[in-house]
Amino acid sequence: MIKAIIFDCFGVLYPDTYWLMADEYLGQRINEYRDELHNLVKKVDLGLITRDELWGEFAQIVGVTKEEVYSRLKQFSGLDGRILDFIDNHKNKYKIGMISNVGHGFIERMFVERPASDYFDDIVLSSDVGLVKPDERIYKLSADRLGVDASECVFIDDLEKNVTGAIDAGMSAIKYESFEQFIKEIEPMLMSNGDN
Repeated sequence: MIKAIIFDCFGVLYPDTYWLMADEYLGQRINEYRDELHNLVKKVDLGLITRDELWGEFAQIVGVTKEEVYSRLKQFSGLDGRILDFIDNHKNKYKIGMISNVGHGFIERMFVERPASDYFDDIVLSSDVGLVKPDERIYKLSADRLGVDASECVFIDDLEKNVTGAIDAGMSAIKYESFEQFIKEIEPMLMSNGDN
């Protein structure tokens, strides 16, 4: 029985701006810088550098100014209102969580109209706990903090390796490709709970 629904942030709730911008700025040259970009994002995910340091180093890698990067970031449309509505409609029946590989200061900037705590019963950020997906321990930590067993959770992420990590930790999981596909896959899981 599903008792908790846990979301990834970037690529599900919010566009994965880091990799979208890397692709925009570098185009076909992105593979030359992929390791450097991965190492940089890992540092911010573990809380070793700040958000501002991330975008400063990112700007150097892609060959633009930090100001240009911040200007481009402002053009992204923000959180997916359809998922926020889904959360609002299911909060009374399920624990709602978030697990995100992210540095300090990102999440607060995204939830402008309402704080993240309005939507989520618990939020596990990699930079706060020193663990990154797909480490099984981060999923188990989220389940523990939500007060449910891992087997009672469904986790939603856009990356296959993170979905596999959740499954390895004992959760059900959905690889997010679109909102419509997510609804199509989660509805039967919730219906088996008698949620209709």
